[in-house]
Amino acid sequence: MIALIKPDELASKIKQYYFNVNAEEIKKAYIFSLDNHGGALRDSGELFFTHPLAVANILTDLKMDPDSIIAALLHDIVEDTDVTYERVAEEFGESVARIVNGVTKISGFESISVVDNQIENYKKLLLSSAQDARVLIIKLADRLHNIMTLQYKAVKKRARIARETLYIYAPLAERMGLGIVKSRLQNYAFKELYPDSYNVIVSRLAEVYNNASQIIDVLTNDLKMLAINNGIVADIIGRVKTPYSVWHKINHRGMLFDQIADVIALRVIVDNVQQCYQMLGVIHREYCIIHGRFKDYISDPKKNNYQSIHTSIMGPFNNRIEIQIRTHDMHRAAEYGLAAHWNYKSGGESNNDRQWLFNLADTVNSNDMQDMSSFANNASIANYVFCITPNGKIVQLTEGATALDFAYAIHSDVGAHAIAAKIDDVVKPLGTRLESGMVVNIITDSKKEPNPEDAKIIFTAKARTGLQKALNHDYVMQNTKVGRTMLHDYFSKRGAKISDKELAMLASHFNRGSINGLFRAIADFAVSLDDAFSAYNGIQDDRLARVKIVTKILPVIGIPENTAVIATQCCMPVPGDIVAGFVVEDGYIEIHADYCANAAANMKTSRIIDLQWADDAFGTDTKYLTKISVLIDYEPGMVNKIVQIIARNHAKPEFLQIEHRHSNKILAVYELYVYDAGQVNRIIAEIKNECNTAFVDR
Repeated sequence: MIALIKPDELASKIKQYYFNVNAEEIKKAYIFSLDNHGGALRDSGELFFTHPLAVANILTDLKMDPDSIIAALLHDIVEDTDVTYERVAEEFGESVARIVNGVTKISGFESISVVDNQIENYKKLLLSSAQDARVLIIKLADRLHNIMTLQYKAVKKRARIARETLYIYAPLAERMGLGIVKSRLQNYAFKELYPDSYNVIVSRLAEVYNNASQIIDVLTNDLKMLAINNGIVADIIGRVKTPYSVWHKINHRGMLFDQIADVIALRVIVDNVQQCYQMLGVIHREYCIIHGRFKDYISDPKKNNYQSIHTSIMGPFNNRIEIQIRTHDMHRAAEYGLAAHWNYKSGGESNNDRQWLFNLADTVNSNDMQDMSSFANNASIANYVFCITPNGKIVQLTEGATALDFAYAIHSDVGAHAIAAKIDDVVKPLGTRLESGMVVNIITDSKKEPNPEDAKIIFTAKARTGLQKALNHDYVMQNTKVGRTMLHDYFSKRGAKISDKELAMLASHFNRGSINGLFRAIADFAVSLDDAFSAYNGIQDDRLARVKIVTKILPVIGIPENTAVIATQCCMPVPGDIVAGFVVEDGYIEIHADYCANAAANMKTSRIIDLQWADDAFGTDTKYLTKISVLIDYEPGMVNKIVQIIARNHAKPEFLQIEHRHSNKILAVYELYVYDAGQVNRIIAEIKNECNTAFVDR
């Protein structure tokens, strides 16, 4: 936990390395953040403000510029308070506001449940969403403080955060050259995930350091004397390998603890490159070197720009010691990475560093950051966007891709039947260009067929291929027929007969847009028959659970005691509607409104029970789910206009589905929570009044 340092102390820390800092601006951001976070508390019971203050403090250790420190103090303020982006820009300038906005955007991704095969795409999503490397540095500092205080979280959440830290954020810190941050992230995550291994290794390292302290002292003095005798001024630093790095070598390289050659290492830090090679020659003349352990990262830097010479020798007591030789600038870069050389003091980012940020995705392999995998033939991440499905899957698309490209990336049937897209909860046309971080939900209509005109709004090769395949009617018909036969034969052999309604539910379950889409997915082996049968059984179990409900779903009078009620979705009556009960299969009761088509059908075959709304159904705070159908001209903004009318009447829109489209009209079905039928009727009247072409019905 960080002590609540005062604004003057924070400004003083920054002045130690950034002489022109505006101390008043730092104080202003400090007080602004403290006031707006107010009395909000963290899980630890501390003021929430201690978190942004801790992140700012970490950034001062990295010697980041004042805008970064201010942005760190404010990095949660847009997400967690009423303060807007515009207010931040007004108070602290556009540069700070953009950084805060970037961190806020990336924080929004943390709700995504990242599975193993999505780790690389998640990293690319983070990278492509950051328009300024300072956003990533603040996010890493934010993650570091959060994992330092992980003990206050629930156990399951702790494990998830630790895994994300180890396999996403620590490799990202390494790629950015932030050696100090990377090591701390790894060790905190390692301690959380594998506490027993951590404690054993820490204990062994303590023994090694105690036993080796004399070796380190002797060798440090010897190297200092050698440097002086050869006209070199050198700083010598001894270190013991971190617990995580030892564990990684033991587990991933099959080594024993005693086989790790660089548990003890010395760093020799000199003034220039010439002295690095001069010192190397001196060390090799004086000590017995261990062959095969020499690496020259000065002439051939690592991909994260790390530079140093590594060599291993037999020490004064026959111990194997690794020695790293580097300049002071190289040492700062190894510890602080991009934070050490980012060109902020000149008034902004440099073009080289901007390109460096874009090319980060070339090397985001999560398992071994020394053996980096290429990304799309080393293409810049600027050429890609990474969008998210509603269930958290990350989809990689070429820059310039539209919502229709996204639909085809999900599946060819989704693309073929797509009619619109809900992007970040706003319904948009399929031709909308996508940006990294957008959450995209494709709205489909089983009656909509692929159109050659769709080619005008697609960008990716996969979408073009998918559209061409969808337009090939013979191929579609053949695959539909094959898939239908495969599914029915498979179910028949297992004694199951599936109805069209259940097929539609399966198609929805597998996100296939239509029953025929489900058949084609089965023919293409995109959906396995085993999975289809398991999902079918799940539907049956869900239906059985639903009809066994014995509670009265709606506050009506007239249902016999201990009689089960089936939840119907056809009419969704609310208090004020005329309703009746219909005794159907096995004595269960369905409740329908008088305007419902199913009510008319049931009158011929079912026993009818008179029902009335209970007195307490009216004038309460309880809301009920119902729906309205609206036939409107298909034009931009019309669908959202109706949502605004619903919200204006104090109803809560819950779900939107486009059920049918022909010529320039669409049939939109809105589900909404209301108090009673009167409220629904007012909404319908306003829609008819304000949307002249609308036909509205329940």
